[in-house]
Amino acid sequence: GVGGHAEHQVGVIRGDGLQAALGAERAGVLAGGLLTKYLGWEWIFFVNVPVGIIGAVKVTLDRTPPELASDIMDRGMMLAGGGSLLHGLDARMRDETNMPTHIAESPLTCVAVGSGRSLEEFEVIQRTNRSGRKRTRRR
Repeated sequence: GVGGHAEHQVGVIRGDGLQAALGAERAGVLAGGLLTKYLGWEWIFFVNVPVGIIGAVKVTLDRTPPELASDIMDRGMMLAGGGSLLHGLDARMRDETNMPTHIAESPLTCVAVGSGRSLEEFEVIQRTNRSGRKRTRRR
């Protein structure tokens, strides 16, 4: 639901998201150069990958419709896939976005299972998408 606190938080995230993403991009290039020069190329993955993921999430949240962003504020984000297993990513995401963040129960398999279920229900999803577009056009 859309509540006053959630709307405020969404506004804060929208304002900070783009700035953070742009700052992260600049800092990532600098940090990547220093890490590879002094510690080795492997260290890029420990710093730049999480920074890139968080920047992408912030930009996505910045472009998310307010009513959906409000629901995400209430329920939180679910991290899935191999990237969700990066040490400390869930806590860092929670700190950076001020949103509840959870790791899926089976992060390595849930994406494949969900994709398979989507393929099984492909016709239903197509019908839903078509009817949603028709309603949008009528407005």
